[in-house]
Formats: sequence, structure tokens, C-alpha cells
Amino acid sequence: MPSARRRKAPILPLLLALLLPACSRQGDSSSRQPGPMRVVASIPPLESLARQLAPPGAQITSIIPPGESPHTFEPKPSDLNDLARADLIVIVGLGVEASLPRDALRAARTLSMADALGFAPIPSEDATPDHHEHDHGGLDPHLWLDPVLVEQFIPALAARIQDADSSPSDDASARETALLERVRAVDAAYRERLAPYAGATIITQHGAWSRLAERYGLRVCGIIQDTESLEPSAKHVADLLILAKTEHVRAVFTEPQLEGSIARRVAGQLGVPIGSLDPIGAGDWATTMLANLDAITTALGAPTAPAPEPPPG
Repeated sequence: MPSARRRKAPILPLLLALLLPACSRQGDSSSRQPGPMRVVASIPPLESLARQLAPPGAQITSIIPPGESPHTFEPKPSDLNDLARADLIVIVGLGVEASLPRDALRAARTLSMADALGFAPIPSEDATPDHHEHDHGGLDPHLWLDPVLVEQFIPALAARIQDADSSPSDDASARETALLERVRAVDAAYRERLAPYAGATIITQHGAWSRLAERYGLRVCGIIQDTESLEPSAKHVADLLILAKTEHVRAVFTEPQLEGSIARRVAGQLGVPIGSLDPIGAGDWATTMLANLDAITTALGAPTAPAPEPPPG
């Protein structure tokens, strides 16, 4: 498990002081440096969305690689350089990128998904200079795991990519339409395949899945880790087991970015299947979402048949 709090290297503030002036010179498309448009996303799912909207030849990268948790990731000096040189920075907001230097994300070139969707910043987001704890004040910040929110975000992302493009192309609208259709297809797949499981109760490794569950009729009755970097206490696990039996939990889900032994132990003691849900994936947003849908339906098994209606009379 990662440590509860890891200190940033002292060199990072100095690098920010050197790199951020370059950011201020790239605040609009008229002052951008020559060459292909550079878009830097915080996580692979956002990189995937930007890549499908960007013109041919654009350089699209993410700071946090697949397999890493955004809540515990530590940036390298090269990551700060990428942020400083970007024409557009795309982040989730709501504290998801707490391990990235806040000053680098406050540039005018930054688009926050949370801001675009009208979510207010959490009070603690600016309160602690070295905020690494995964505590979002009860608000689930994993907005990219809700296809409906992703669909609502795409027009804002498409508009900012066009603004950052020094040579806007005529097919930008077609790219936006194609991505919207793909996102809507993912939403439709979730609605169709999870409809038979309406009301099914699950336990998740950490608090990333409440939006998705609520959107499609599932219920998360408990999470194993309130804070990603800290193992749950024995009392928390015991209380969770009692609650799970009362709530008739159907499955437990771990995540590949986290150590899953406690999740497996909980599933074993409950006698229910264990699955793996990946909030980050290997890169492509739709592929990741559909893989998670497969994992959910596999773990939940056959839908519970409705009780037969009593005979008339």
C-alpha cells in the first residue's frame, strides 16, 4: 500500500516558478508556440476523449499513466514541463488531481470537467498545501465514470480544443458528433444490461462508483477504503460485514490500482463473487466503460427472477 502522505520533492516548487511564466505566454491561440497543438489531460479517460476531438497531428498525452491512481500519483519534473508547454490542460477537478501542483492547473488554458458541469469546488481543495488524502467531503468526484456527465461535458471540451487549434478544421463538428454517438451507445448498453439488476446491492473498494451505480439502478451499500492510501480498520471491516449481510450484498468489487486482499476476504466471508472495476483503464474511455459493464454483470450473475404473481382468486 502507498504511504498515507508522501512529500513532494523540494525541486518541484522551483521548477514551477521557472515553468509557469511560459504558461502565461500561452493563454490563447494567438500566443501559442509553433507546431502541433498540445493537449495534456490529467488521466487516460480524459486523454481518450480529447484525442477523439482533436485534429489530426495534435499531440495528446496524459500526466497520470494507466495503472496509477490519481489520488496517490507523484508528478515528475517532465510532467511539469508537459503542463507548462500545453495549449490546453484537461482535468477532472474536485480534488482528483490533488497530487499535481495546483498552480500549474490554475492556468487560463485549463479546462476542469467539474467546472464545465457546474460542480462547485470542495472546500478542502485549496485548504491544505500537501493534500494527498482521498477525502472529498462526501462528494464523488469520479465524474468520468458517469456516461451522462461525459456526454454533457463533450461540447465544452470540443469548444476548448477548437479555441486552442491555430488552424481549425472543417471536420471538428463531425468528430464531436461521432464521439457523442459513442458515449450515448455506452450509456444505452449500461441501461439495457443493468436493467434486470435494478436494486442490486454491491460493495466497492473505494468511493468511485456511486454516480454510476445511482445512474443505472444499483446501490453501493459500503466501501472498503474511505481513504485510498490507508488500510481500513478491523472495526470498519467488521461493521461492513454486518451491514452487507443485512443488505443482501450480491458482489464485491476491487480495483487494479489498489491492494485487494481485504476485498477478497470480505467477499469470501459473505460467500459472494468478487469482480474488478477499473476507474482508469488502459486509455480508451468507451473500452474501459464497457469492460467495467462486463465485470459488473459477470459478478452479479443471473438476474434475480421476479416473484411469481399469486393465482387469481
